[in-house]
Amino acid sequence: MLKLRHVMLFLLLISMVACGTDKKKALARKWKVDVEALKTYMKAELEKQKKEKPEGIEFAEKMVDGMVKMLGSIVMDFKADGTLEVGNGERNQKLKWELSEDKTQIITKDPKGIEQKMKIKSISSSKLEIEPDDKDKKRGMPTLILIPA
Repeated sequence: MLKLRHVMLFLLLISMVACGTDKKKALARKWKVDVEALKTYMKAELEKQKKEKPEGIEFAEKMVDGMVKMLGSIVMDFKADGTLEVGNGERNQKLKWELSEDKTQIITKDPKGIEQKMKIKSISSSKLEIEPDDKDKKRGMPTLILIPA
């Protein structure tokens, strides 16, 4: 019985390591914001706001296309060596990245050592969904849907 328990524990550890490696491999590429998904999200949020606080909505509606264009130009290049370049080609920022121990979060660090955590909602070779941390959620940051760049 003891040997069976050890074998099961060993298999569990192997599968956890394999899943982490697969997630890291899937993440290590260039990603960009899915513009259509972002536009759909922003328009739905504006509709909610119209019902709750209609004042100032016209200005916000005019801003949507500009924001979508700006965010759509950003590329996130997760490199296998743990570096991350984020930018639009003109202005780029270099960060460090790693997966959390349980492989459910991306942890980034800027050059000053400031960490940011993003929950991986889902990941495949064609789509990455990341949720912002609670602080950014409160500021209205949506779940980002990224597609290969």
